[in-house]
This record gives sequence, C-alpha cells and structure tokens, in this order.
Amino acid sequence: MPDPTAADPSGDPATRCLGLLAEAVALAETAAALAGTPSPAEQQLRRMYDEWADTTLRVAVVGASSTGKSTLLQHLFGPVPLPTGRTATTAALTVLRHGPAAEAQVHLRTSLTIDADAVRSGGADDDVRKALSAWCADPDAFGLLTATHTDGRTSVPVTAADLDLSHRTGRIDVTFAAAAPLRFDLTCDDGVRGFAAAVTDPVQALRVSRAVCRLPHPRLDGVTVIDTAGFSSPSPLHDQLSAELLQRRPDVLVVLLDARRPDSPPSHDTLAAVRPVLAADPHARLVVGLTHADRALRSHLDDLDVDVGDVTPDERATLIDDFVAVSRSRAETLLGADLATMPVVVPLALSPQAPPELRHHVEHLWKQVERLGGVGVGHDTWLARARAAGAAVDGLARWCDQRHQALLPELADLHRHADEVRQRGRSNRAGHLAARTAVSRAAGSIRAAVISERTNLLSDIDQLRKDRNFSRYLTDAYPDALHRAVNSIRAVAEAHHTELGRRLIVPGLHRPVLLEGDRLRPDARTAAAARRRIKGMRHRMRQGWSLALGSIADLAARDLAAARAALSHHAYEQLNQVGRHLEHWVNHLNRLLAANHAAVQQHDRRHLAELRDVVARIELTRQRADQLRSCARDAEALRAALTA
Repeated sequence: MPDPTAADPSGDPATRCLGLLAEAVALAETAAALAGTPSPAEQQLRRMYDEWADTTLRVAVVGASSTGKSTLLQHLFGPVPLPTGRTATTAALTVLRHGPAAEAQVHLRTSLTIDADAVRSGGADDDVRKALSAWCADPDAFGLLTATHTDGRTSVPVTAADLDLSHRTGRIDVTFAAAAPLRFDLTCDDGVRGFAAAVTDPVQALRVSRAVCRLPHPRLDGVTVIDTAGFSSPSPLHDQLSAELLQRRPDVLVVLLDARRPDSPPSHDTLAAVRPVLAADPHARLVVGLTHADRALRSHLDDLDVDVGDVTPDERATLIDDFVAVSRSRAETLLGADLATMPVVVPLALSPQAPPELRHHVEHLWKQVERLGGVGVGHDTWLARARAAGAAVDGLARWCDQRHQALLPELADLHRHADEVRQRGRSNRAGHLAARTAVSRAAGSIRAAVISERTNLLSDIDQLRKDRNFSRYLTDAYPDALHRAVNSIRAVAEAHHTELGRRLIVPGLHRPVLLEGDRLRPDARTAAAARRRIKGMRHRMRQGWSLALGSIADLAARDLAAARAALSHHAYEQLNQVGRHLEHWVNHLNRLLAANHAAVQQHDRRHLAELRDVVARIELTRQRADQLRSCARDAEALRAALTA
C-alpha cells in the first residue's frame, strides 16, 4: 500500500485524516475479503469516512408537539407537505432533501419492539391495539411474520383475540417481511394524503422506519433537514428514535421550546431527548428557537402593566429587547451550564399578527444555522477525529492479526492432510509391490512344496523291498503319508493366502482348493494291480521251488519293483493333481494382481487430484495468511500516521 505518511503533502489535517481514513476503509475491505467475514472495524471506519467527508449540512429540528415545527418549516421552505398532529406511536424521522420534483419515500421496518409498559403509561394503548389487530387480522397484507409477547419468563404468540394491553407487561416483538419503500407524488393531493396516512395512521405509522421528502426549494440545496415531529410525545419507540438521531450526528441541532412555558414538562422531555446527542459531541452546534414569542411578549408586558400602544417606538424597541434578553436568560438557565459552548437563542413569532421585530427572527434563525454549519471543523477537532480513527484502525490491526493467527492451524491441518494423501498413495503402491512379491513367493513356495513332498513320498515307496512291508504300507501307511504330504502343501498355500489377504486391496481372493481326504487313498484298480503282482510273485515262488535260488530272487524283485512302480505312479499323479489345483489358484492370484494394479492406478489418480486440490488450498490459505499479516502491518502504519 502507499506510504501513509505521504497521504497529505500539504499538511492540512482534514485532508490528511480523510486520505488516511480512505486507505483504512479500503484496507478493511481487503482484510474482510481475505478473512471471508466482515470486520467489525470496517463499518465503523466507513461511517467515519462518510460522515466526515460529507459536506452536506445536516440540521435536525426537535421539539414537542404544538411548538410550531411545521410552521417553521413552512416559513423556511415554502409549502412543505409534512403531516401534522402525528399519532403518539409515530417514531420515525422525516428527512427533507433537495430534489428536482416534490416526492416522498417511506421506508418500512422489518422488526419492531414495543414496550408494553411505555405504551400503557403514554396513553398509546388504542393506537397499538388498532395496529396489532389489523396486522394479525390480515398478516399477508402487511407482511407480518411473527408477533410475540415476552414477559421475562415466557413468550407467547399475539393473536387478534387477545390484544388487551392493559394487563400486559414486558415487550411485544414483531417482525415483518422486507418490503420496497412506498413512493408518493407530493405534487398531487392524492400523493399528499397518502403520505400523510402512511406516517400518521397507527396501522401504517408503526411500521415506518424513516421518510424521505425531496423538494425543489433552493434553500435545501446542500442541506439535509431532519424533522422529528412527535419526537417528545409519549411513545414506546422514542429510545429507538433517539438512537437513530444520535447515529445521524446532525451538524446543527435546532431545538424549539415554547416561549410561554420554557420550563414546562414537554420542554424538559425535549431537552432530555437531545442531551445524548449533545453528550456525544461536546462541540455540537445548538440553536434554540423560542416559539410563540409574540404571546410570551404580551404576557411579559401584561406583567409589567405596559400597553404597547402607549409607548414610543424607542420604548417599544427597548421593551422587546428586554424581553428577548429575559427569554434568552431563561432558556440558558434551562439548558444548564454543562455545554461546551452556549447555544444561540432566537425568539420566534410565526403568527402574521406578531410584531415585525419578532417575525424577522425566522430568517435570523436560519442565518444562524447557516453560519454555524458553515464554520469549518477546527484543527483540534480534526486531530481528535484522527485519534478516533486511529483507535478504530488499531482495532482493525488486531482483528487482522487474529484472523492471521486463526489461519495458521487451518494451514497446519491442510499440510497434515496433504501428507496423509501422499502417504496413502505411497502405501497403495508399496502394497501392490508387496502383493506382487508375495504372489511370486507363493507360487515358488507351493511348487517347491509339491516337489519336496513328492520326492519324499516316492523315496519312501522306493525303499519298500519286501512284499510283506509293501502290503502293510499299501494298506495303512500310504494313505496317511499321502494325507501328510497334501496337508503340508495345503499349510504352505494357506499361509500365503493369509498374507495375500492383507496385501491385495481388491476383493475376490479365493481360498486354495485341494483334493478331498477320501480321494487321497489309492483307487481300487491301483491297489488290485499291486496285490495281483504280489500274489503272482508268491505263486511262482511256490511253483518254482526247483528253480535256482537266484532265478526266484530275480522274479520276486521284478514283481515287487512293478508294484512299487504302480504305487509311485499313483502318488506322482496325486501330488501333480494337487500342484495343478494350486497352479490354477496362482493364476487366480495373478488375475487379482492385475486388477489390484488397476485399482492402485485409479487410486493414484484420485489421490493425485486430491493432492492437487489440497496443495492449491494450502497455497491459497498461505497467501491469505501472509496478506492478512501484511494488512495488520499496514493497519499499524496507518494507526501510527493517524495518531502522529
């Protein structure tokens, strides 16, 4: 951002303060966009800038009912179609501005809180009951959403059948749907009557938040007049109205008091209503208009037992000057001595029959307003404003730093997420390689087991040299030996099956299928052939007793060898069949391995896309954190420049 100290080379405090404040508003907007949430200081800084940079003269006219507000506005701005005699429930500001044509806009509330105690004490029961009855009877016509009575313990809906406020305490909360402003053409009678009804009829007036009238009067050019008609009348909404008036911060406050009774209860109520505005701005410019001054003058002369017709013009002027001085003194006493500057007090006579010396005071009052409003804000005031802006900017700096600190755990979480995604990808790839190695190891181990068991079994058969041993082995030992061999192979396959179940990430792994137990003993044909050979050998030995002993031994050896060969062939085929079953299972593993590889590749693509997204979020979050930290530093620089 630009160097804050270079905001105003001329050194003018107003230009410098507004320039730095504009940079602070832009910085707050940037920080809010980076944080994704509005900054509490943004609205405050924007309000400061809009208020201090606005050169429009803001004049608020405040007074009790019947103090002549409407008559004064008629004298100043010509025929002003402002409704008079407003209902006590009306608490809406009416703003007068310059415009090419006479028109009005009435803005409606979306929420309303009515103090039941204030309504009852202020005598507004009938007005509020009338409004609530109309709203509840036809909620769609008025956009009524909810109406709830809360007495501090319970909240119950307000219905049209129970609108008696005499026994109610607590508050009534009402919400309305958002509605477009009502527009009225003030150049025609229908528009004037419609506008008057909108702000005086309780059914409409309670919904009004503010009214804006534009009039083509040259005196309003560059001036905004805030009319608070009904401001000091008993109303349940005057706290809200006072807060809105305080928020608008008028440049000049015109307070109208009845000169006949300046210390009356309505006058005290009026001053009590404007004191928060005066307390918020010790340098507030205050003009007090003492209306009905002509009648107060007559009472003053009657007290002095003076007849105006019996005095000379000079004596008349002296009497009027004395009356004005007394009126000003009474008004200043009523206002108190706690104001930073004493107000301008102007007696006003708005009646055509008033003495000319008092009638011209209306123009004098407006000249005082223009004079006070035209007085530029002093050097000290701009320094105070700069300090106030500096405090707001300091809040912005702290908020930016908090947002930056809040992003750091989010950034750490994103880094952990990225590491997890990378680890998942690495684990899947390593798992596939381990599965491939495990399949290869399983195939080799199974083949080795088949060869080993087959060799051992054939070796046992080959060692059978006597027919008696052979018969016993064939009947008892051979099936058990074949069982043991197959179970040993099965144990090897099962062990690899368990390991592969942990390695492969695709479903469908089958258990290895081997021969059933009843199929492992020699079939009848093999056993019968072996037995025939043994029996034939014995028969020939009995018949060939006369042969040479060597020939008999050779014959027995040949028949026993043939029997061993038959059994060895059976054992060889049985174990080869086990090997073929396991080869099918290994082929099944290889198909699963191919599917596993495809799944790993798909997971890799998904992990890569997820990783790219996480990395992009990391970069974006890191940039946001860095920029918020930069915003905090820039805000600190702006604060230092504003408070320097």
